[in-house]
Amino acid sequence: MPSIFVFNQNNSGGYCIVDNDIAEVVAIVANDEDYANIYAEELGMFDLPYCKCCGRRFDNSPYEYNYDVYGISAREISSWGDTFRGHYNGTVYTNADSFVAAVLEFAAY
Repeated sequence: MPSIFVFNQNNSGGYCIVDNDIAEVVAIVANDEDYANIYAEELGMFDLPYCKCCGRRFDNSPYEYNYDVYGISAREISSWGDTFRGHYNGTVYTNADSFVAAVLEFAAY
């Protein structure tokens, strides 16, 4: 069963990059960590500019949530608010609550 893989952006150089696909927190629904990293790479997350002292913006070791109804921390994900981009089933969610609702709807089946 797929999981939610969460990447947190390092505040490299004193700022975070936010666009249509990337924010301070990026969540990707994937079958495993390898697929999540491939998708993150396709989004360009690992090629973003960074400073030498702070390091890369994203690393390829995301936190994994199993998203059965009991495993997902909907409250924590919802707290990310505007700093969030969620990628699920071809849709980019800019609202954490909508992302959680879509994932939990799938998990209920």
